[in-house]
Amino acid sequence: MKALKTRRRRRVAPAPVAPSLQIDPGGDWRRYTRLLPKDCAVLGVVTIAGDDHGALVRLATTGALVKVTGGEVTMLNQSRVRMKLVLLERQQHSLAIEMLEVDYMISRKAVQLLAVVNYAHLILTRLTPQVSDGQ
Repeated sequence: MKALKTRRRRRVAPAPVAPSLQIDPGGDWRRYTRLLPKDCAVLGVVTIAGDDHGALVRLATTGALVKVTGGEVTMLNQSRVRMKLVLLERQQHSLAIEMLEVDYMISRKAVQLLAVVNYAHLILTRLTPQVSDGQ
């Protein structure tokens, strides 16, 4: 009888986890830099791994998304930043739609209340005897 050969599985190291990336479009980017590249658009504040902050800037010449801190320009992972910006845009768009729906519901309720008040006023004016000044 022949012995079976067994192989030990090699342990594979887990894939490195990318540091978290947060974008705040309304953030105060001036806290992190006073110097900006020429012809750029400031998109907000970017935070990497919770403690690395800077101004999120789109360069006009290349369209690259970079972090600017104290005048120092650092290239960012373009696909991750673009994905975050798309998600933020979708989130802001969905919030605007929800607000329109709430406004519609409020105005519909207001119209219903106004109709009840008008109907009550109509009934009261018909039931109240008219008094003239000449009597």
